[in-house]
Amino acid sequence: MFNPKNEKINQRFKPGLTKRWLLAIAPFLATTAIGTAPAVGATFAFSEASAFLDGFSHNPYSASTFVKTQTLTTTIYGSNWNSTGNDSSTVSIDYGTGSVFSQSLADALFLTEFSAFGYNNTVSQAGGTGQEYRGIAQSEAKLVGNFFVNPAETFSFNFDTSFNLFAGIDNPEGERSTASANISFLLLGSNEADFTNASILDSFSVSGHLDTGAYEGGMPFYFEKTDSFHFYDANAFAIYDQPGLNHEEGSLFVTGGFQRSFDRPLHLSLLEVKNTEVTVKAPEPSILLALIVFGGLTGPIFKRRSQKIKE
Repeated sequence: MFNPKNEKINQRFKPGLTKRWLLAIAPFLATTAIGTAPAVGATFAFSEASAFLDGFSHNPYSASTFVKTQTLTTTIYGSNWNSTGNDSSTVSIDYGTGSVFSQSLADALFLTEFSAFGYNNTVSQAGGTGQEYRGIAQSEAKLVGNFFVNPAETFSFNFDTSFNLFAGIDNPEGERSTASANISFLLLGSNEADFTNASILDSFSVSGHLDTGAYEGGMPFYFEKTDSFHFYDANAFAIYDQPGLNHEEGSLFVTGGFQRSFDRPLHLSLLEVKNTEVTVKAPEPSILLALIVFGGLTGPIFKRRSQKIKE
C-alpha cells in the first residue's frame, strides 16, 4: 500500500542521492556563480532509477546488458551534443546570457554463474542559470536474460525497483524543468532458441513524471502489469502542485516477484529496461538546429499512462 503523499519514505536512498547531486553540480555552480549576476534565476532537474533482479528459479543460458546516454546543451551562441555507450556530459557557458550543463550516467550488470542476478542504474541531471538556454539529459540501461523451461516447470524471480525525481526553478514565468523515469519488464516466449516468432507473455511497467510548468492533478506515478507480476511492498512520496512552491520531487520503491508455470518446453527471454530523462530551460534559445539534430529523442520517454498508482 502506498503511503500518503506528504510522508517521506525510503530514507536509505536519500543520503546517496543528495551526495551525487552535490558532486555533479558543484563544478558547474562554482563556474557560473563567478560570471552570473545574483538576480538571475536558476533551474535544476534530476532523475535516477535502479533495478535489482535475483532469486531466479532457472539460471539463464545467456545474458547481455546495454547502456546508452545522450546530452544536449544550447545557448544563443551555439550548442553541444554527446551520445555514447558510456557516461556523457555537455556544458554550454555564456557569461552574458545563459549557462547550462547536462549529464547522463548508466551502468548494467548481469551475472549468470551460481546464483544469477542482474542490476542496472541510470542517472540524468541538468541545470542552468541565466536568460536563454536549454539542457537535456537522457539515460537508458537494459538487461536481457534467456532461459529454458521444461513442461510443468515454474519460472520465477524477485525484483526491487526504485526511482527518485526532482525538478526545481526560481522563476515560474520564464523557467521550466522536468524529470521523468520509466522501468519496464517484458517476458517473451518462443519454441526456438533464436526467438523466432516470439510472443509477449507478460509485462510490467512503472513510471513517474514531474513538470514545474504543468498541473499534475494527482499522484505523478503510473503503472501497468499482467497477473504474473506481484507486489510485496510499494511506497511512494511526492510533493507536487503546491501553490508558491518552485520545486517538485518524488520517490517510488516497488519490490515484488514474478511466477508463472508452463505446460510445454519453452525458451524465455526476460528484458528489463529503464530510462531517465530531464530537461531545463529558460526562454527558448534562438538557435534550434541542435534540437533538430537531437531528433525525436527530445520527447517524453513514455507516452502511455494506463493506470495511476493509488495513494
